[in-house]
Amino acid sequence: MYLYNKAIKHKNIFGKIACAICFVMGAALLFISNGNIAYPVLAQVLAILLLTFSVYVAIAFLLREYTYSIEPNKHIAKDDSMSEQYDFIITEAKGKRNVKVCHIEISDIKFIRVVDPTNRKQIKNERKNMKRFTYDTDFAASRQIELVAEIDGEEYSIIFSYDEELLRVFKNIFNLVK
Repeated sequence: MYLYNKAIKHKNIFGKIACAICFVMGAALLFISNGNIAYPVLAQVLAILLLTFSVYVAIAFLLREYTYSIEPNKHIAKDDSMSEQYDFIITEAKGKRNVKVCHIEISDIKFIRVVDPTNRKQIKNERKNMKRFTYDTDFAASRQIELVAEIDGEEYSIIFSYDEELLRVFKNIFNLVK
């Protein structure tokens, strides 16, 4: 039984618009670079950059879908008794199957915080020595959630989409929100 399980659906209007504009501009530049313009090579390079950016936005933000869940995990504790722990799991939908991309025990989480424009620069400086992973599909998101975990003496920063309900679960049950 899950404490929390939700596939985050994003509208990503800004991402769709940016992808479409870059694709159309790149295709137009590539088309006119065959005509009589002053610097066709420059137009072709710019067209390739715009087309590459539109493909990147489509793959990284528009075609990905993540499910965030908090579920119990029974494992053998150090004293050989069964204890129940909760795990935070992120799965990515890849075609018809779901692939687990992140699995963290709640006991390994140091804290969770909201990343917004007011504290983004400070948080970026704090996570310089951490391994970073991003599981957010919002293009140019104004708010995100960062989870900082310590596993085997190494710190990890996991960024994922902002969800008020998930933040409330972490705050009320695990007292991890900073």
